[in-house]
Amino acid sequence: MKKIVKIFKAVSDANRLKILGLLLKKKEVCVCEFQQVLEVAQPTVSKHLKILEEAGFIESRRQGSWMIYFLPLEMEAKNKQLVDLLARWLEEEKEIQDLAKLLPNLREKE
Repeated sequence: MKKIVKIFKAVSDANRLKILGLLLKKKEVCVCEFQQVLEVAQPTVSKHLKILEEAGFIESRRQGSWMIYFLPLEMEAKNKQLVDLLARWLEEEKEIQDLAKLLPNLREKE
């Protein structure tokens, strides 16, 4: 039961849903890109990312000085089912579409 509660708590925040929506569109996003688009402080973004990562929705890797976040290729069945459902819902959300257009690619600028 604790795992299910953790999963639903992870997706019960608007910014975390936006993060998932952006990752569904862009595949890989660094912390600074989330920070810029969501207009929240870096510690806040990191907190949201940690919650999503601990619930098994996202993974991260270091690329130079960047922390890159992405959806894992393999995830638990419960998470996969929920991500598939959220993908259909978030795809229709204008706010996610607008944020995806604003999402910079700061890594390519360096």
